[in-house]
Amino acid sequence: MYTSYEISSRTYRPLEVYTLVALFYFMLLAPLTALVGRLEGRPALV
Repeated sequence: MYTSYEISSRTYRPLEVYTLVALFYFMLLAPLTALVGRLEGRPALV
């Protein structure tokens, strides 16, 4: 987040920078959330 702050202060375009950071964050966490949901739904093997 600090890096995005520095980039937005240098380029004077905070909307574009923070939008790209949010999209990257969503693309990273959406599949992981789905994977964890599947893993939690399985019965324990032990």
